[in-house]
Amino acid sequence: MGYTHYFYQNGITEKDTWILIISGIQEAYKLLPLEVKADIQDLDINPEEIYFNGSCETLYIPRVPELELNFCKTNARAYDLFVVCCLVLCWHYAPENFKIRSDGEIQDFEAGIELASRAIGSNIEFRFS
Repeated sequence: MGYTHYFYQNGITEKDTWILIISGIQEAYKLLPLEVKADIQDLDINPEEIYFNGSCETLYIPRVPELELNFCKTNARAYDLFVVCCLVLCWHYAPENFKIRSDGEIQDFEAGIELASRAIGSNIEFRFS
């Protein structure tokens, strides 16, 4: 068993909200340290999905969910920072659509929350839902 993040998607994320999410994620990617970027392959952030391969598992977040429950096992590898950041931004902009859980504790999310906050220029008060 590895270190895994779980996210529940409840309904379709509105297009205007999705644009805010992907804009934040694109800005966050620019802020990533090189060692984290090196752990991310096939990055695709577009009007319908967020997708990238990490050194453990793929993160896939569709705007129109195919499943209610999704997960991404990172084993706390370098790309975990970006996975957490993406999930935090989804929750921040669409809390009615995203519920986030993790094998980790809230303090394990601190760096990802900070990255997300820097990317959008606003403090995010994240909590598991």
